[in-house]
Amino acid sequence: MLKILLIFGEDCIFLFLLVFSDYVYIPFGGSRRGRVRTYFNLFITMVLSGIWHGANLTFVVWGIIHGIGSAILKGMNDLSKSRNSDITIPTVIKILMNFVFVSFAWVFLGLRA
Repeated sequence: MLKILLIFGEDCIFLFLLVFSDYVYIPFGGSRRGRVRTYFNLFITMVLSGIWHGANLTFVVWGIIHGIGSAILKGMNDLSKSRNSDITIPTVIKILMNFVFVSFAWVFLGLRA
């Protein structure tokens, strides 16, 4: 039963990402209009996904936090590729950073607006 729920969850997330990619991110220009525009497109996509989750201020804040996080992550990846950096972050640290970030963002979903 657990495996069925996990597959269902993965399918829902995949569909969600596909819809927002095809109908929001790409029509705004995706990553084809320069770095700054790419970061902006990521930010707007995440803000709209927050509104899609619920028409409440807490969901908008959740989307803004994820938009900022997505833009920063994309910027860090672009920076490390452009400098041919040999610095690597261990996987355990990446997992912990992701957990802390997502947990922080989820706090806003429980707040009353």
